[in-house]
Formats: sequence, C-alpha cells, structure tokens
Amino acid sequence: MKIYFGVFALLFATTGCSQNENRETEVSNKAVVEETSVSATSDTLCYERYSGNRNQDTASIALVINDNTVTGSYENIPYQKDARKGTLSGIRSGDIIKGIWRFQQEGMNDSIPFEFKLDKEDLLQKPTSFDVTTGRETLADTASFSLKFTKIDCKAVNPRIR
Repeated sequence: MKIYFGVFALLFATTGCSQNENRETEVSNKAVVEETSVSATSDTLCYERYSGNRNQDTASIALVINDNTVTGSYENIPYQKDARKGTLSGIRSGDIIKGIWRFQQEGMNDSIPFEFKLDKEDLLQKPTSFDVTTGRETLADTASFSLKFTKIDCKAVNPRIR
C-alpha cells in the first residue's frame, strides 16, 4: 500500500511541475511579445505654453503615444492661482488626440475632456468653456484649436510630469 501511495505522489508531483513550466514559458513569451510591440511604436513628446500679461502662466504637457493609445501628464500653473496637475488618457486618430484630463485642484479631484491636434513641432488644443447650467467645463465640437503649445526637449520638462 505504501508503494502505491509513493508512486502516486511521485506521478502527481512530476505532472504538476510540467504544467507549471509550460505556464511560466507561456507567460514569459507573452511578456516578451508585449514588450516588443510597445517599444516598437512608442513615442514621448513634450510641450510647453506660456501665457498671461507677463508670460507667467505655465502649462506643460508630456504625451506618451503607443499606437493609438495616448497617456501622459498635464500641469497648468497660472501665476499666483491654484494649479491643476494631473494625468491624460486618450485615443489618437491621425493627428487628433481626444481624451480625459484627470487632475487635482485645491485638493479636489476633477476631470474635463480635451482635444489636441499634432501640428509639426506644435501641439494645438481646443479650449474648454464654462457651462453655467451644469457648473462644469465643457468642450464644444465647434471650438477651434486656438491654444498653441511649443515642442520642447522632454529633459527640460519637470520630472514629475514625464
């Protein structure tokens, strides 16, 4: 009886190990494929915009573009006012990027839609407008790309937003 139990335990242990090795190889191969596909089409672009009477208002954007998926960071820091700092997530279609900017301002979390246009060395943005009925900022389809950001070296951008 002890011999049968020993043979059964040995058979069970070798079968279990074989399945784990196959699973680890499968996971390892999948990770290599995913890493290769992301790095082959990934691009990081950084932009800044200065505005206000003395160009003291600063906005910085870092975009990470992987195929059609766009992520990144956006900081809007008006002079002597409350800053908005947060993350971008969106979809790229041609030279247009549409998505949501999730940010924090005065300790409160909020989000607004954004729409960018990649234009040679610049990034253009449609401005939002305040909707008195809802009390929220909205993005009108008819808005023009009137906010211009200039492309900069990503090393010059604040490391928090890269």
